[in-house]
Amino acid sequence: MTKIKILWLISLAIMVVMVSVACKQKPTNVNDFMLVEEPSTPEFPSENTNKKLPIDANQGLIQFKGLSFKSGGYILNGDLSKIIYFYADVKVDSESKPYISAITKDADGNIIEEEGKFYNNLNETGAIYNLEGVRYQSHNKNTAVATFVEDGYLRIKFSNYGTEFTYSLIGKSEEIIEPDGNKGIEQFEGKVYKSYGHVYKLNPNHVFSFSAEVKDGKIVVNRYNAKGEINQNSDYPHAYPITAGKGYGPYTFKGNDKSLGNGNTLEINGQILYITGGKATFDANSLTIVFQSGGAYETVKFSAQ
Repeated sequence: MTKIKILWLISLAIMVVMVSVACKQKPTNVNDFMLVEEPSTPEFPSENTNKKLPIDANQGLIQFKGLSFKSGGYILNGDLSKIIYFYADVKVDSESKPYISAITKDADGNIIEEEGKFYNNLNETGAIYNLEGVRYQSHNKNTAVATFVEDGYLRIKFSNYGTEFTYSLIGKSEEIIEPDGNKGIEQFEGKVYKSYGHVYKLNPNHVFSFSAEVKDGKIVVNRYNAKGEINQNSDYPHAYPITAGKGYGPYTFKGNDKSLGNGNTLEINGQILYITGGKATFDANSLTIVFQSGGAYETVKFSAQ
């Protein structure tokens, strides 16, 4: 074998090893979304007669407060049996900070992924915003880039997805609540909130969700299985009487008064907690409850239904 041929074989072997290593190091995109339904034509509010999304180069994200957007239909990893839609609402939290609320729903409008709140911490203005997200139950802190387009579309590229999603304007959010700072819990009477993605004893095959309803001066908590069926045992619902609070809150509450159900334990983040009280804080379209169990505290984020 000639020296040149030997060197050629050595070079080929090195190339094979390098390609093999590169393939092993290349991340696999497990969130492979495919667009199967185009976004609808943007629906502008009736007062917007020129059908253009006003974008002020000197104003920040808050200029889009109250606007709601919906993506076209996507399928995940080739599963044609389930079409997914992404929703984005521009809201303001209890500290007057604007954010984009990102929620995933199925074709029937059921929420299938908990709310993610994406804030612009760079005080940017105009049409493009670099966002940092917090998704409460999974403690997901992904980033995203949101671009508002004058013709009524919104494009968002999330750091954990390989797809840039295009949303179209569907009008103003009808669920944004602006609480009266002089009123108490009664102003939220009848409002229902849901929290998804909980797992029993950290078993990913045993998923459940919570609901929280404001009723008769209490926060009533119920539990549902993966099929959306309500818990049938005598432990639920729990009724936590509000003892103090105004406006957005926080509202303090006591443990279950057992007027509706006999139990007083919740499983949160894999822990069975005996609830002795806590605090509830309302946002533009969500509810955050900090449950207290003795000296321990666990937070659950709920989205308005």
